[in-house]
Amino acid sequence: MRRFCVLVALWCFASCSATLPTYETRFAGNTITVPVTNFDNSSFNIVRDDSAPYDIMLVKESPLGYYSILLKCSYDEKPLDPTPELLVCPVCASAYNFDGTVKKGPAESPLPKFPTELSADATVVTINIEALNR
Repeated sequence: MRRFCVLVALWCFASCSATLPTYETRFAGNTITVPVTNFDNSSFNIVRDDSAPYDIMLVKESPLGYYSILLKCSYDEKPLDPTPELLVCPVCASAYNFDGTVKKGPAESPLPKFPTELSADATVVTINIEALNR
């Protein structure tokens, strides 16, 4: 019963919270480019392709530093729901911090990260999703 209550509370939190900025694109080839201007008002962007099974969270951690993580639960492989504070699995109720580390189980493994780099002219961030296409 306690687990059910936790699931309901997390679902309510996730569904009632403000959503994070989303960048809609097509995952074609092995890279995704996201304009740096998408980070003018937020340090986070959800990168989404409606035909892909999982979103990617792109995080700006410093003016020149970015990283990206796959929003796929490491416990049951379900898509994660991003909230303003956590990434939550709607099935098993695992919760992850924005750096991909596990905050609450049953998941034990962190979320996978993709190689991410800022262009030389600092106008776009490129995510290498080659591992996703294997």
